[in-house]
Amino acid sequence: MNILAVALYPNLPETASFMLIGFVVVIGVLACLMLATMLMGMPFKMADQKAAKKAAQAKEQARLEAEKLAKQQNAKTQELAGVISSAVYAALDGAQHRIVSVKPAEGLTPEILAVLAAAAATVSGGAVSIRQAPPDFNWAASGRNAIFASKTPKK
Repeated sequence: MNILAVALYPNLPETASFMLIGFVVVIGVLACLMLATMLMGMPFKMADQKAAKKAAQAKEQARLEAEKLAKQQNAKTQELAGVISSAVYAALDGAQHRIVSVKPAEGLTPEILAVLAAAAATVSGGAVSIRQAPPDFNWAASGRNAIFASKTPKK
């Protein structure tokens, strides 16, 4: 009996054998095609991984630079807030006031801060000290406290 030959009138075992052999051949061909496409795609996959790694490194570098710039801007904002607070306090002769927002100016240098402090000291007639605000300095809470302190409770 020849395995690859099919009789003119096959019986059930011959038909099942023929179908099983055909199924194995089809699965084998599909496995070979899958292997061939995987091998052809490997260089592209490796190139994509390298590009993703470079993009992740660039993203991390950009994040670190942004954090560094934000810290520098925060330090400038705190220095500027101190100078403005001192100048406003001196100009208002100690009256209560509220600073709504502070934005750092471009080119704010220690020399400019010293000039502003000197101007505030001249207006106030006394000495003005500038020091960096603590990290947890909260303008919103300070403003609320000033508002609540100026109101009298209803009885």
